[in-house]
Amino acid sequence: EISSKYFDPDNIEAQDEIAKVLSEKTDNYAKVGSERGAFVTPKGNSMIADVLVDDAGFNGLLEFYRVDGSEIELQAGVLIPCAYSNYYGIDSGDEIVFRDSSKNEYNMTVCASMEYYLQLPRIVMTAREYESYFGKQLQKNAFIVEKGDITIRELSNQLCEIDGYVYTQDYNSDLMKSQSTVALVINVIMYLYIALSVLIAIFVIFDILLMFVAEKKRELITLIINGYSVKYAHRYISVDTCFLSVIGILCGIAVGILLGNWNINNMQSDTSYFLHGINLFACIAGAAFTSLLMVIMTSVALKQIDRFELSDINKI
Repeated sequence: EISSKYFDPDNIEAQDEIAKVLSEKTDNYAKVGSERGAFVTPKGNSMIADVLVDDAGFNGLLEFYRVDGSEIELQAGVLIPCAYSNYYGIDSGDEIVFRDSSKNEYNMTVCASMEYYLQLPRIVMTAREYESYFGKQLQKNAFIVEKGDITIRELSNQLCEIDGYVYTQDYNSDLMKSQSTVALVINVIMYLYIALSVLIAIFVIFDILLMFVAEKKRELITLIINGYSVKYAHRYISVDTCFLSVIGILCGIAVGILLGNWNINNMQSDTSYFLHGINLFACIAGAAFTSLLMVIMTSVALKQIDRFELSDINKI
């Protein structure tokens, strides 16, 4: 669980006092530079972002990975969130524009896109890159902390008594809130689709099945008159239903994948990134549930055949 403790960089005593508390109460920490500014998007808009800088590998607290899982070694250039690079189609070697709080703009070269899911975008770079881009020496103003047994609130309460301590930003809580909100929206949409699918299956497909059996009534009675059993008549309808069900399931999976991808793309913004991929379990579960529903509805529809009378052939 990583959080940042911001302090007055000109207050050396405050830094020492904060470091003393952190060394006693936390598992690990690192002194870093953090600066608020904004991305300038390719469309010319500004998007609030943070710059996180360190010259000692963040003391092992942070590791950076691409979306495919491969680890990124922070060298020349800057790391940007996968949401930003994906949304605007920015690749390694491209340039981005960062605007600081004084409205000064800096061109930065992207070395890689990192897997990053917090709503507030972040640019990560080394102290050497920072000094190269900004033309000034890095002034560290925060501690990133991996807390121990103490809670973030308890730690903040202790630190707020130190003159020069500014505030604490809890990244883990930010991440949980962001993910829970997105998960809630996605789950609501998913359950809505499932409910609509079940209703369509019950009120539309079931009605079509009943109509299908009714339309085949003369044909089925003719089979029975010619010596075929009722069981054969059941199988005659079941084969057609099974064939159409398989086609329907395959088409449903294909449409579901396309619709799901469309939903994800529309929910995704320039500050969030969702993994794009086919969930095999969801496809299998959907196919199994649909098959079970079709078996139940077909069984009910076939009960009509048992009530057919041979004399009904003259009434059709």
